[in-house]
Amino acid sequence: MELISTILRWIFTYLLYPAIIIGIFWFIVIEIADIILKTHSSRAATAAVLPVAGLVFLIVTETKPEESMANILVGFPGGMKFMLGAAIGAALLEIGRYLLSSDSAVGPPVYVLFLSMTGVFILYAVMSKLLVSIHILLFGFVIGGGLQIIFRGPPTFLSYSQPRKANESTSAEAAKPTTKRSNFF
Repeated sequence: MELISTILRWIFTYLLYPAIIIGIFWFIVIEIADIILKTHSSRAATAAVLPVAGLVFLIVTETKPEESMANILVGFPGGMKFMLGAAIGAALLEIGRYLLSSDSAVGPPVYVLFLSMTGVFILYAVMSKLLVSIHILLFGFVIGGGLQIIFRGPPTFLSYSQPRKANESTSAEAAKPTTKRSNFF
């Protein structure tokens, strides 16, 4: 029984945990790519790249990784980290739902910016070797985001078009948005 416990602990620690972290990261990258491809927007592409550029400058100028900004989270109690992660996960998806359904040309790029910042935070945590100190936060993020998807569904992307000009007239049928589900789900 001790051997089985050791083997299962090793599988969960060294195989499943990294797979979940990589899965979260790839989910974010696929969502960003999906939005950029559907909008054909240079704004969305810029929003995706901007946090990555910021990460490059942060890593290059950071002299002591052990004194990084992410260390702020190290001192938080575990329950608070979990609740913070759950709130961030649920809020990110709910904000995404709102931004993707808005008629504004800025909505999708702002959601892409939020997604990119989340992905960059995960990259930064891995590069700064802080993943162990924030794994409870990420656990909350997964649970909160998962519950948000279960109860409210994933953010759906409405058929995107540029905002109408003031002098354009539309029929009532054309004004109704059609919901398109992402191919990712």
